[in-house]
Amino acid sequence: MKLLLTNDDGIEAEGIKVLARMLSAENEVFVVAPDVNNSAASNRMTIEKAMNFIKKDMGIPSVKDSYALSGTPADCVFSGIGVFGNDFDLVLSGINNGPNLGTDIIYSGTCGAARTACLNGLPALALSVDTGSRDSDDQSGCLYYENLAAFVKNNLEQLKNLCGNKILFENHSLIEYFVNVNAPAMKKLKGVKFANPCYRRYYEKIERTENTSKLVGSGKIVSYGNEINDACVCSEGYISVSVVQSEPAFKNMNTIENTFII
Repeated sequence: MKLLLTNDDGIEAEGIKVLARMLSAENEVFVVAPDVNNSAASNRMTIEKAMNFIKKDMGIPSVKDSYALSGTPADCVFSGIGVFGNDFDLVLSGINNGPNLGTDIIYSGTCGAARTACLNGLPALALSVDTGSRDSDDQSGCLYYENLAAFVKNNLEQLKNLCGNKILFENHSLIEYFVNVNAPAMKKLKGVKFANPCYRRYYEKIERTENTSKLVGSGKIVSYGNEINDACVCSEGYISVSVVQSEPAFKNMNTIENTFII
């Protein structure tokens, strides 16, 4: 397959290097990734501003070409398509250092890149390691990126097929879904489960000075949902696979009476 890799942690991050090394052994791999960390960038894109697009040696000879971009993950997808063509078989975003579970998907640059690919007619995967799901006796700090990279390598076609159909319009096409995959940071995994995105609440705090406002994580995240939600699945030692709509979901308004007044 011809693959485009990106992430939101930046081109120097270990996760994308592990993924590129694993996949480039049997596939044609191109990399366009941010030059610095772009976590929580969502789908933000840079408009009417030139970005640096610099060739970057990742130290992986089997990678066809790799560039660092001074933009967001979504920008990387646009630039990858613009430079290397719109004929990629699959776009892969990650592997992210940290979870993208449930509500995280809204804010995630990792997921934003995958969604951007789908909106431009290319199937895509968002890949993350849930650093909060570990074995209690494992004090190594290892994230075991190789586990998730190997899973993706062994199941590329199946994961791609989960993205659904390409919908053709007059001037563009889109892919119905992107696939969001999270793996626990565990040395040995129990298996793989389909999962529903959970609901997450973060309880951030604002640090305020006279002229500044800073969002600070409290370290407290609460996840909830049914028994097959992605946070629960990862905490139990399984890789979670969720299929997420690329276009906004909406409520069917046909049964609601329109009582608006002009």
